[in-house]
Amino acid sequence: MIIVSFSNLNLIASSDRKEIKDFTSFFLTNCMETYLKSKETYYIHIEICSKLNGEKGRCEVESEETKRGKYKDYLISIKKSKKIINLLETLGHELTHVRQYMSGQLNFGKDVHHSIWDGKSYDERKLSYWMSPWEIEAYGMEKCVYELWIQNKK
Repeated sequence: MIIVSFSNLNLIASSDRKEIKDFTSFFLTNCMETYLKSKETYYIHIEICSKLNGEKGRCEVESEETKRGKYKDYLISIKKSKKIINLLETLGHELTHVRQYMSGQLNFGKDVHHSIWDGKSYDERKLSYWMSPWEIEAYGMEKCVYELWIQNKK
């Protein structure tokens, strides 16, 4: 089961608030169905921020690793934008990171400079952000899921 909460939606247009909730539901149903049916409970909090230190979005793990090597609590921060497409694509990107952590595909390494992807350790100081496998997937998913969501709405 996945429980999603939202905050600071008042920072964006009221019509965009529904779109964010609909898109989130679409992503969970189509990309994270396994976790929706899980007996374990996962929490995702999505907040809209007026400032985000030069980033469009951020995914943070808010809990300790469980015995099964998974994390249960996540915080997604999205920088407000006047264009709903920017908000939704960024949300899709960050939700992809949540899925990567939930599945154990992405994990924390031995220190803040290391990440583990599919069991392989990566030193992020020696790896271009754009070439990290978790970012390649997330950037692909943000466009793909947005387009699928638009087609589904028709």
